[in-house]
Amino acid sequence: MAGKPVVTYETLREIQRNEKKGEMLYELDDSFYSGVNSYVKSRGKADDEMSRTEVMNAQRILRDIMDRRERKILNQALRSVRANEKADLDRMTGNEKKLFKSILDTLKK
Repeated sequence: MAGKPVVTYETLREIQRNEKKGEMLYELDDSFYSGVNSYVKSRGKADDEMSRTEVMNAQRILRDIMDRRERKILNQALRSVRANEKADLDRMTGNEKKLFKSILDTLKK
């Protein structure tokens, strides 16, 4: 995702589908999570039931995306330590890189 992405329900579903497809991380912009936060806040202000349902579903999708990404990052760290395989840090957000490096340091110890 190049540039500052505008996050919508559809983009969340697209990212979820891409994360489900393979072992590699789907490339996310560093502003993805703040974009999700803005999207949820804007949709959460609406008083209609449809918007509330959309926000609940979006939060569920985001949790799934995060769970999948965390597992992939952990697996990359394991492969880096066990097989000396180089991880693709370009597909990680800044916070995910920190998580990866922390896991990697722990595994090396």
